[in-house]
Formats: sequence, structure tokens, C-alpha cells
Amino acid sequence: MKANRDYIEFIDHLIAMTQNNTVSWRRSSPPNNLMGTEQEVDFVYTTTYQGKYLRVYEENYKHFTDEFEFFWAERPIVEFTDIHSTPLWRFPILSNTYNLLEAIRYKDAGVDDFISSVLGR
Repeated sequence: MKANRDYIEFIDHLIAMTQNNTVSWRRSSPPNNLMGTEQEVDFVYTTTYQGKYLRVYEENYKHFTDEFEFFWAERPIVEFTDIHSTPLWRFPILSNTYNLLEAIRYKDAGVDDFISSVLGR
């Protein structure tokens, strides 16, 4: 297995490619295998890069503090899937994983184009 620094560098590379429009992401509803009573996913972003299927999403999950006490927490997920959206391997949660999710959301929301339009640029 690779070292965490390799994963961090890979995620940084995905962030740069997302910001430069080298990689584009498609937003869709989460597949059934991501939904349950202990977690929720609003939607997922997927892309294909060099023949690999990648999926990024924010998972809201129950973080239990006691047997019956919990609070909802969230974590960003980056994983490889197969063509049928079956998860194959999940990246560890790293310092820059959330940055990737935010870069994808920024592009998906069309923030640059909207601000440029409002400012007349």
C-alpha cells in the first residue's frame, strides 16, 4: 500500500484538475448501498479518470457517545467503485479530502461563472 503522503499528493492533484476543468464531476443521487439508518448521503459526485471510477461524497453518520446517545457528524469520502457503483476501495480520510469535496461543490454550483456574470466580467 502507498503511504499517506502519496494519497495526499493524489488528492491535491485531483483538486487542481477539478479547478482547471481537466476532470469534470457528475452529481447524482446516492445508490441504495450508501443509505441506511446509521448514515445519510445527500448526493454523490462521480468521474472516470484513466479508466478508473471515482466517487466523492459527504457521509452524515451517527456518532454514538453512549449506547443510545449520538450526534450527527459528517466525513468526506473518496473511493474507487466499479461500473455498477459498488465500492472497491476507500481512501483514508486525509487533511485535504474535504478540500476536494469543496472544490467539486464549487464547480458544481457554478460560482465562478455567477460571480463573473454579476460583476459584468
